[in-house]
Amino acid sequence: MPLIQATTGPSWAVIVGNNRDVQIFTSQGPEIRLNNGQWQYVHVENIVSFISKYMENVEAASKIFRVAFCLSLMRIGSLILIPDRKERPRYVSAIDTSKVKNSISKTIEGMNISEFLDGAGMFGVFGSDGLTVVKPNGTIESAGNIISLGTSAERIPGGGRTQAAAASSKFGLAVKVSEDGPISLYRDGKLIIQTNG
Repeated sequence: MPLIQATTGPSWAVIVGNNRDVQIFTSQGPEIRLNNGQWQYVHVENIVSFISKYMENVEAASKIFRVAFCLSLMRIGSLILIPDRKERPRYVSAIDTSKVKNSISKTIEGMNISEFLDGAGMFGVFGSDGLTVVKPNGTIESAGNIISLGTSAERIPGGGRTQAAAASSKFGLAVKVSEDGPISLYRDGKLIIQTNG
C-alpha cells in the first residue's frame, strides 16, 4: 500500500470491506486479514518472491500480486498465466468474439501491467472471464481466452476456473483469484500456494 510505504517509522492502516472483511496493512510488509471469521497472515514478500521466479524482476512480480490482491479484495475472479516456455495452452474460444473485443485486444496486447495499475482498466482486463497471459517482462500477451482443459483424467476437484488454472499451469505459473477471495498459485497442474481470501 503506497500510502503506508511513504510514511516514516512504523505505521498501519485498516480497511473494512463490504463483505465484513477486515484488512490490516503494515509498513513492515505483512498483511493481516479477517475473512469469514478467520484471521489470516499474508506474508506478501514470500508470495512475491515465489512469483518472481517466473518474472524478469521482483517489481513485475509485485505488480502481479498487487493485481491479484486487489481483485481478491473486490471479489472479482481472475486467471493469469506467466508462461515459462514458448508453447501456450490450446485456445478453444474467447469470452467475446465481437469486433469491439478484437479492437480492445489489439490495444492492450503489448502493454505493460504497470499501465493498468493506475486506472480501472485493470479490472476490465484481469477481471474478465478467460485467461490473461502476462509475459515474464510484465507485458500483456492476451486476455479473455477460453482454453482446453485436457482430458477428464487430468482434472482436479473444483470449478471451471480451478480446472483452467491447473491446465494452464502446465505452461508456466498460473495465478488464480477466486470470486470468494482466495489467491491460488498453480504449477504443473498442482496447487502450490493458496491464501484463504
